[in-house]
Amino acid sequence: MANRTDPRAVKFLENLSTFCSALAIGFGIFVLLGWGLHQRILTTIFPNQIAVKANTAICFVMSGLALWFVRKELPRRARSTQTVVLALSVTICVIGVVSFLEFKYGWSLGIDQWLFRDGAEDALGSIRPGLMSPVTALGFAALGPGIFLLDAKGRWGRWMAQCLAVMAGTISMFGILDFVLDFHKVHTYIALPTALLLLLFSIGMIAARLEWGIGRLLATARIGGTLVRRLLPAAVCIPLVIAYFRTKGYAAGLYSEWTGVVIMTVSATFLLTMVTIWTAFVIDRTDTQREQAQEAERRLASIVTASYDGIFWQNLDGIVTSWNSGAEAIYGYSAEEMVGHSLTVAQGSQVHHFETVRIRKDGQAFHVSLSVSPVKDETGRVVGISTVARDITERKLAEEKTERMNRTLRALSECTERLMKATDEITMLQQVTEVVVKVAGYRMAWVGYARQDEYQTVQPVAAAGFEEGYLDAAHISWADVEKGRGPTGSCIRNGQALVCHDVFSDPRLGPWREQARRQGYRSSIAIPLKIGTDVIGALTIYAAELGRFDAEEQQRL
Repeated sequence: MANRTDPRAVKFLENLSTFCSALAIGFGIFVLLGWGLHQRILTTIFPNQIAVKANTAICFVMSGLALWFVRKELPRRARSTQTVVLALSVTICVIGVVSFLEFKYGWSLGIDQWLFRDGAEDALGSIRPGLMSPVTALGFAALGPGIFLLDAKGRWGRWMAQCLAVMAGTISMFGILDFVLDFHKVHTYIALPTALLLLLFSIGMIAARLEWGIGRLLATARIGGTLVRRLLPAAVCIPLVIAYFRTKGYAAGLYSEWTGVVIMTVSATFLLTMVTIWTAFVIDRTDTQREQAQEAERRLASIVTASYDGIFWQNLDGIVTSWNSGAEAIYGYSAEEMVGHSLTVAQGSQVHHFETVRIRKDGQAFHVSLSVSPVKDETGRVVGISTVARDITERKLAEEKTERMNRTLRALSECTERLMKATDEITMLQQVTEVVVKVAGYRMAWVGYARQDEYQTVQPVAAAGFEEGYLDAAHISWADVEKGRGPTGSCIRNGQALVCHDVFSDPRLGPWREQARRQGYRSSIAIPLKIGTDVIGALTIYAAELGRFDAEEQQRL
């Protein structure tokens, strides 16, 4: 199941990650300017406090640049960029590890004085001039590989990246507590701005990846995401605030050490309980809204399932993700056959009453009215396509039948008019065939006279439409022979109209089937021409549609 994200949380976390990378770069440059210009206030930020070391500022600049490059996962990031990120990460880690070893074993490798040499006034609260705090060193030793591992493809590498970010944030808390609990005495040798930025930067690292891990949990719209977004800030800030006031009250002599511990414990319990209750109310309200939305979705799903219209969803790759019973009835494919497979449909903006022709599973064509709409997620991004299909075959057939009837009636009316004005028999017959084709919309029409010769041939005297040599090669007879048993010959011989509903399968059309197929003939009718009771020939009409000459059409003709 896809992870539903909270749009506001996603936007905030993405902006936070960008802000942290930019802040680290800006802060580092700001401190380096202070060292270059010998402005102590730019290196301490707070008066009479520990100065931010030059090495620390350089590591912040490199960390900010590295996070800037990797804060968004790019599938085809340039190899040169990956190399830069690796170089920055390694450098940050090496500086952190070496600085911690210098503190641990009392080494002096000289890396603390490469860019700037600290004076005696700059060593206030430091282990020695230029050497960063061990807390800072451990923080950078964790941040360096953590940034590089944000691009790890394996699950363990990704989790290691987030564990290192959490480790760096946890380490920075020692420096923050140093100032919260005893502002005037140094315990960890770290500058307050350094400790705060280390904590914020570690959070920015986690926020750089919202697709998995802790970042995914922070961005999700589910209950887990709501809980962590509500409780995590309180879990971090409340103990710090309570510890600060407990320390200040004890230092001022307001209460004993035991009383301070009790007050701190009770206050922390009370505040965390209130935050928990408040969060529970929020989650309960959210659950109620979710249940209402789910009930509405269930009702909508039941409507979709029971609808006679075909309703189905596709993703942006054209893969069907849902297929209701109406779609099964219209297309002939079951849901099991269609879900997970592609179906070509019109895409783009919403289209109403888009009518087209589709093919059922059995190969039969049918008319369908489609309404195609984009499906969007909470952020407005198009994630799929919703299609409502309605079988309009009966309506289209009725419309086509009505149109054919009107055209036939117009053709008959015009033929009657030509007959009234005719002065020449052959010319009149030629005009009649042209009217039948052009006005009534048939494929071809011709008139043949029955000759009283040895072979009893049917001689074409007029023709219109797609004929193209068909009659010259047909050699139709009205005698009781193979080429006289077709609709035209049988019509003349028997004096009755004959219909062929399917040229491709009617055995009477055998001698002419291939030629008829090439000309696009699919059905035909032969109508006898009489003088009194004597049959003198036939009017034969061909249509491109299968079964065009139904009972009503025959009666009109």
